[in-house]
Amino acid sequence: MKKGFTLVELLGVIVVLGILGAVSVPTVTSIINNNADNIDKAQEKMIISAARSYVTSNGFNPPNCVNISTLKQEGYLDDISIKSAKTETSFDDYSVAITKNGDNFTYAVQDHSC
Repeated sequence: MKKGFTLVELLGVIVVLGILGAVSVPTVTSIINNNADNIDKAQEKMIISAARSYVTSNGFNPPNCVNISTLKQEGYLDDISIKSAKTETSFDDYSVAITKNGDNFTYAVQDHSC
């Protein structure tokens, strides 16, 4: 008798590997996309936190908008390029809109400069 695998056995292994790949690839892709969304949200929270510190330091009388470059120049953000994990676009041209509602402030990251 010759030793080795038959064609049917090899095809069976290929089919099983194909099924595993078909199941696992979409799952891994969705996990990667979800993580990219979470990274972008965390970066937006970091930018808003820097804007809050900026408002606090400037006597609670902020402008309506503050640029990311201003936050970097004044030391509220590190002077590194912050990029979106999903699109690889830079947040450097973004700004934070600041709205005063009574004694409270609302912050929103905008995709354009003030």
